[in-house]
Amino acid sequence: LVEGGKYRMWGTCKAGSCYWESTDGKTWSRPHLGMVEFEGSKENNLIPGLSGVLWIDPVAPAQERYKEVTNDNYDPKLFEAFKKRRPFSQLALESWNDHVFALFGWTSPDGFNWKKIEEPLCVEMSDTAIVGYYDVTLKKYVLYTRSYMVPPRAEGYQAPQKRWHQFATR
Repeated sequence: LVEGGKYRMWGTCKAGSCYWESTDGKTWSRPHLGMVEFEGSKENNLIPGLSGVLWIDPVAPAQERYKEVTNDNYDPKLFEAFKKRRPFSQLALESWNDHVFALFGWTSPDGFNWKKIEEPLCVEMSDTAIVGYYDVTLKKYVLYTRSYMVPPRAEGYQAPQKRWHQFATR
């Protein structure tokens, strides 16, 4: 992402999730963020928890400016209530007997400190990076996933309901 004349990049490395910066998009530095201890030191560019593709939301309040979607397990007990109110993929339940796979949203004010939205955006399995953004024309959040909704695998398009902004008021 480019912000204020600075290139910013989040990704994964052997030790977890990492962050890099550049002024020209060619030469990158690893700022010491002091967030995650690795081999006895916090003098590194590691960040906690990030595992998906993040984006900047042009309509979000400042505390939710950055967004990310990850694939994670959903508590089967909570899922019982969820499936009475919302649609879900039966295939999200078939991979492992005691797991329910779901896509969860995360928000952050700075791209480093993340807060998970309690309820999943959708209940399905996605086996690759999930790309999301806010579509200013549609005025909706859009996710591209690679899901198992149509066997054996299909490209998926999701337009999650407006739960991102409800998160700030919970």
